[in-house]
Amino acid sequence: MEQTPPPPIEDLLTKDCIAFDLETVANKKTLAIPGVMPEFEAAKNLKDPIKIEASIAEKREKFIEEAGLDPNYGQIVCIALCNSSVEHVFTGGEKDILKATWDVLKDWREICGYNSKLFDYNFMVRRSWFLGIKPSVTYDTFPYRSVSHFDIRLILSNGNKTSPGKLATYAKLKFGVDMDAKGSEVQGLWDEGKIKEIADHCLQDVKITWALFKSLQGFYI
Repeated sequence: MEQTPPPPIEDLLTKDCIAFDLETVANKKTLAIPGVMPEFEAAKNLKDPIKIEASIAEKREKFIEEAGLDPNYGQIVCIALCNSSVEHVFTGGEKDILKATWDVLKDWREICGYNSKLFDYNFMVRRSWFLGIKPSVTYDTFPYRSVSHFDIRLILSNGNKTSPGKLATYAKLKFGVDMDAKGSEVQGLWDEGKIKEIADHCLQDVKITWALFKSLQGFYI
């Protein structure tokens, strides 16, 4: 009887893993809560009332712009998951996004991401905590080794959290691919109601992340 050939080693190495990526924006409802935003002060050397007001406004605007990067003041507007066999993109209300994501992740023992230990995974767990959504599974956040969570950025930088290197950079260097959008553009897209564009960006990110993860096999993993 003719035997079925074994699956490629790459398939065996990635069969329990799925890539994930998320997009975040400032949570305007949270920022509107009295006392949530800090009291901003102008530089002490400013005396002109107009310059003082402008300085305070600038600091407030900067805080709001960066709020989408802080899980205490931001919110998740899209999560994408993919590997060689499945693909999911979740948009809508943040609670629904998180519930749907955890429901899928319960079937995967390992995840991979880009800067995911420092940002994506922490953001997802923190927002789940705020919203009372219990994670269906937990993944490691060790900076120097991977047990169930492969952070490509940390792997390629040997655990150096401050090492430069963006996903778009490796997409270009490794695959010759130009990323269509930047994470810094997501807030503007959200404010304009362009959810599909955000989802497309998130999906491209997660596909590149998965491709990079597969390319690490035999070299770093």
